[in-house]
Amino acid sequence: MKNVINILALCLLMMTIACGKDDEKESTSDQTAPELIIESPVDNTDLLSGNQVFVKALCKDDVALSKLTVTLSKKASEQATTKSVKEPWTEDDLVIDLSGTEQSVDELFGEISSDALAGVYQLNFTLADEAGKTTSETITLNVNMNL
Repeated sequence: MKNVINILALCLLMMTIACGKDDEKESTSDQTAPELIIESPVDNTDLLSGNQVFVKALCKDDVALSKLTVTLSKKASEQATTKSVKEPWTEDDLVIDLSGTEQSVDELFGEISSDALAGVYQLNFTLADEAGKTTSETITLNVNMNL
C-alpha cells in the first residue's frame, strides 16, 4: 500500500512539473516585438488637398501578427490658435487585421479634403503581434492647398 501511495505521489509530481514547463514555454515563446517597414508615404511627403493617401507597409513577426493601426493627427506645434474657416484634415483610424508571420499592406488611408487646413500632419503606425507586443513609427505629411 505504501508503494502505491509513493507511485501516485511521484506521478502527481511529474505531471505538475510537466504542466509547468508547458506554461513556461508558452509565455517565453514570443519575446520579440514585430517589425514594421513603411514604404509609403515616406517621411516629410508634400501633399496637396484633394490627394488620396495610400499606406504601404511590410509587417513581420517571429510568431504571429495581429493588427496594424494607422491614425492621423495634426502636429501639436501646428495647431491653430485662432478660429479658421478651414478645418484640419481628419480621417477615421485605419485598422487592418493581420495573420501569419509576414504580410504586406497596401490600403487607401483617405483623401485630403479640398477645404482641409494646410499644415503639418502625422500618420502614426502601430503594429501589434498576437502576444501584445507593439512597434510604432510616425510619418510626417506636409499638406498644402491645391490652387
